[in-house]
Amino acid sequence: MEIYQKYIYEKDLNSALRFAENSDNLFSKAFHQGFSRLLNSNSLAEAETAVMDIIAFFESRIIFWLTILSVIAGISPMLGLLGTVSGMIKAFEKIGQGGMGKPEQLAANIGEALLTTAAGLIVGIPAMVMYYLFKARLDRLLTNTYAGIQNLLSAYNRQSLSLTKNNISDAASKERDSSLNLLS
Repeated sequence: MEIYQKYIYEKDLNSALRFAENSDNLFSKAFHQGFSRLLNSNSLAEAETAVMDIIAFFESRIIFWLTILSVIAGISPMLGLLGTVSGMIKAFEKIGQGGMGKPEQLAANIGEALLTTAAGLIVGIPAMVMYYLFKARLDRLLTNTYAGIQNLLSAYNRQSLSLTKNNISDAASKERDSSLNLLS
């Protein structure tokens, strides 16, 4: 963001846009979209809309993968539970067939139940942790990008307004000086 601030304070927006065009990250893409729109339309609202559009597009692409991770995190324990139920059903079938006094006949089915439960949790817990970590990072990236571009748009707008005020002030001074020269 610092390089973009430098370009804005140096009033070299074309270099900033070239730099953004050659960079492949969300901030640069948002900068390029927003400031290109600002230069074409001279509307701060349209620039903000362009920034929000590119951020929303980026978010939609990443959310797809986060959704898959979330589904994996949610389904894995359920699949483990399904295996547990299946193993226990088989164990009770063995008991029903007279295997109550023979633990070795129940061991395989109970092992299946425990193994599938463990597998579901081994997959589900890390997937859930990763989902929340990635989601938090995505939220922070989107928030920081939007806030950073907003700051740059505001800085550019302030500079434009101060230049306009200076130009008006200079024009008024020249007009006053020329009026005084005519009177003298």
